[in-house]
Amino acid sequence: MSLMEKVGNLQGVDTSVLEKGGEMIAGNYPVVLLINTQETGQITQSFQLADGSVQPVFTTAQLSAWGITPDHSPEGPHPLAAFVDDAQVNYDAGSEQLSLTVPQARFSAGSGDIAPEQNWVAGLNAARLNYNLNLQRNTGSQSQQNDTASSTLSSGINLGNWRLRNDGYFNYSSEAGSHYQSSASYITRDIAALKSTFRGGDFFTNGKIFSSVSLRGMTLYSSDEMRPDNQRFYMPVISGTARSNATVVIRQNGFVIDQRRVTPGPFLIKDLHSASSSGDLDITVMESDGSTQHFTQAFNAIAALLPPGVFNYEISAGRYRNSTTAGLMLTPKIYQASAFYGLSNTFTLLAGQQMATQGNFRYQNSGGGLGANIPVIGGLSLLLKRSQSQTASTPKMRQGKQLETLFVRTVDETQSTLSLSWKHKYSQNYQEVGEAISAAELSPAGIRYRDQYNVQLDQSIGTMTVMLRYTEDRRGDGSHQRSSRLGLSVNRWQSQFQVYYTHQRSLQGVTDNSLTFNVVIPLGESQKHHIGYNALTDSRGGTQQTASVNGSFLEDNQLGYDVSLSGQGSQKTAQISGDYSGAAGIVSAGISQGRGYQQTSLGLEGGVLVHHHGITLSQPLGDTVVLVHTPQTSGLKIENSENISTDRWGNAVIPYAVPYRANDVELDPESLDRHIDASSTVKRVIPTHGAVIEAEFNARRHDRRFSKILDKKQQPLPFGVSVQDAGHSELGTGGAAGILLADFSKARWPLAVTLNGKLLCHIPRPATSGASSDTSTLWKLSCS
Repeated sequence: MSLMEKVGNLQGVDTSVLEKGGEMIAGNYPVVLLINTQETGQITQSFQLADGSVQPVFTTAQLSAWGITPDHSPEGPHPLAAFVDDAQVNYDAGSEQLSLTVPQARFSAGSGDIAPEQNWVAGLNAARLNYNLNLQRNTGSQSQQNDTASSTLSSGINLGNWRLRNDGYFNYSSEAGSHYQSSASYITRDIAALKSTFRGGDFFTNGKIFSSVSLRGMTLYSSDEMRPDNQRFYMPVISGTARSNATVVIRQNGFVIDQRRVTPGPFLIKDLHSASSSGDLDITVMESDGSTQHFTQAFNAIAALLPPGVFNYEISAGRYRNSTTAGLMLTPKIYQASAFYGLSNTFTLLAGQQMATQGNFRYQNSGGGLGANIPVIGGLSLLLKRSQSQTASTPKMRQGKQLETLFVRTVDETQSTLSLSWKHKYSQNYQEVGEAISAAELSPAGIRYRDQYNVQLDQSIGTMTVMLRYTEDRRGDGSHQRSSRLGLSVNRWQSQFQVYYTHQRSLQGVTDNSLTFNVVIPLGESQKHHIGYNALTDSRGGTQQTASVNGSFLEDNQLGYDVSLSGQGSQKTAQISGDYSGAAGIVSAGISQGRGYQQTSLGLEGGVLVHHHGITLSQPLGDTVVLVHTPQTSGLKIENSENISTDRWGNAVIPYAVPYRANDVELDPESLDRHIDASSTVKRVIPTHGAVIEAEFNARRHDRRFSKILDKKQQPLPFGVSVQDAGHSELGTGGAAGILLADFSKARWPLAVTLNGKLLCHIPRPATSGASSDTSTLWKLSCS
């Protein structure tokens, strides 16, 4: 207080309120929570008076939800020390960080990639619509004109844990009229206890053992999204023995992908998160005395492989549904089940059963096999299937078998990846269910292969990559068709050069060869603009060439453009198009002109979300979305999102979120000006699949400014006067020389000025209030 001795008008002022220092006031505060230095997200934490000071208090349920196992379980809220022995708490008010330190044995950090199940949120009740509208006008040389409009539509309703969806397609032509076709209608919900998803309505079976078919019915299947990464993806278990407190360094393809500290004795690493789905793992054990151990763990992942002990399944039942068979009489009921089990670090077992029946039509298919990750050899899967079918026209049961194999091998030393697959029918009687239904309808069977081969090879040499693809279908009569592609890609000087040679041969022996050359070169240091050239030469000697310029403008690349000129012989085509991406969607337009025709187009793409705050337009919606709500605060940009900001009602939609994982939603600090208050700029949300989850920020606009408060004689009011509005809401306390900092956005006039509880005067609203954004001068407020 000695610093204020020279300030006038201090007589009779109670200064005890200024002598409390930095003591907190009890209440609920938004904080970023760290447990043993691991950030777990933003929460609202209760601070209460306990043991003579205001400090954070917790409950047993709260600590358990964070993965902390208490030593004691007292009832109600208490400081952390009442629950966990040797625990420490540190709160940094400046950074709003609350750090808890507990013994490691009392903290289970979890998988690190999936949130605890009790934190999953089903989201809001809401309605949603995705649209992709394209308007097009084609004009021919004879003044013929055809206008078309088409749009894919995906609508849905969220009610608690239930998701109702419909997908469809709308098409209009000035020649053929309009038509709408619904492609799928279904309802889904999570079953968290089973880590599974239920779906009723239209769906496709998974196709991992039997060919995928469209059904209308019900299915229950394992949801990989609900599991941590070490249970979703096959990763080999790394085992070894450390002689001391050692560091285990794991490399793949030359890069360090993980590092662990281990204690003396045997160690087992099961939760490795690889940077690549294949490539042997190079393990180095660095002992405390400087000595090292080194060994290699084979790793070549294939789709059939599961981590040890993980079980996946699918159970489906419904009626056969396919757009190509809409007019057919045969739509049998199909029942299907499949199971996958990670038997060990090397082998995964798989099996399935499929049945179909309608009238005299009977079909059954059984399959079983295994996947393996074999040291030195590579990844391998074998699947043997046996089908049986019977129809009214062929009462004798037709039986057949098919063997499917897949081999994957990555060689780190040569940076090579090889994939080989082979399907072999032991007889032409083997049929997938779709083939059996077509045969029962006496429909053409199409190409019936006996053997299918597929070869894929990728070879990296510095900045150059060589790619080979080869497929061949061979029939029982010796005829065959094949396709091969050889490509070379070079990334150099920030540019990309590509050359591809393609060869195709049909069943009738007709061959077609083509050569493609493509180059893309960036312009300028920002690399926002590119020029490109593409040339395609085919077997008939024709060459099509295209030159293009494309790029984007504005700070967030909202405005894109593409200009191209292409030609083949005397045929020339010019095209120009552009698009603008905003928070409410994407609008695009283009014009293309060639000899004898002109085409103009207009496109609109986006989403509509109906929720308890109103209706919000957005960019195209993904399955899981976040609704950002900042009450009545518009123009706030969302960090790490392209061109998304809150609308006039304070709402914005982030169109993509990762289900069952922590998603941090952050307001862009640069969009917060001096007239916006936000108690926090980061919210953490954990949605379930398909949820519309809300992230609400307590942001508001204000009219905060400095004022000079004067008495009737135009002298500064005394230091420490209290200023209230007509509704008895506290605006602030007068400072030295009568300076007041207050928020006048919701103030009701006249203002009342008191000192030590005694009314000094009233201040009416000035005739000229000035602009709220004008902070260059003091606002003069005088007592009446």
